[in-house]
Amino acid sequence: HHLNSSAAVLLRKTNKTKLLKIYQEWSKLSTETNKNDVDPKDDSNNETQSLQEVLRNILLSPSKRSTTTTGDFIRIVGTLHESSAHELPCWGMKDDNDDDDGKVLDITLFLGAVRDMTTMENNCLQRVCREHALPLVQIRLGPVPEFTSKILSITALHHATGVLGPSIYRLATKG
Repeated sequence: HHLNSSAAVLLRKTNKTKLLKIYQEWSKLSTETNKNDVDPKDDSNNETQSLQEVLRNILLSPSKRSTTTTGDFIRIVGTLHESSAHELPCWGMKDDNDDDDGKVLDITLFLGAVRDMTTMENNCLQRVCREHALPLVQIRLGPVPEFTSKILSITALHHATGVLGPSIYRLATKG
């Protein structure tokens, strides 16, 4: 609708009738979308059950770790979103105390990608993690939204430098 200006400019330059029409269209679309939403707390619907089964298959699949690995095996789940309370503590954190004491970490991160995860998707993930006693950490790389490609690049960098696992482990065991 070419409404890429501040509210003050739009109110000054745009016809009130046009603004009301755009608002009514948006409101109608929003109402129709909400009617089609699945109740995230309703375990009985097929979409919720299917998603929970997919999440179980992803999170509980056998590890690809080598048979020569020693130490504790710890599985951690995380979501990445700029609204999360915990910033991933990777920058400037690599030191001798960051080793995992022989722990083998299996970390699965969920990212909304093209769109953020829906409430239903987040609730299903939380439910599956709770059912299987998997720690779930909600983290952000920074306070502003970023492109998925940048998030993946930064995550890959942290993994390559050996700080991703210890940082997520530190958040998961923080209590």
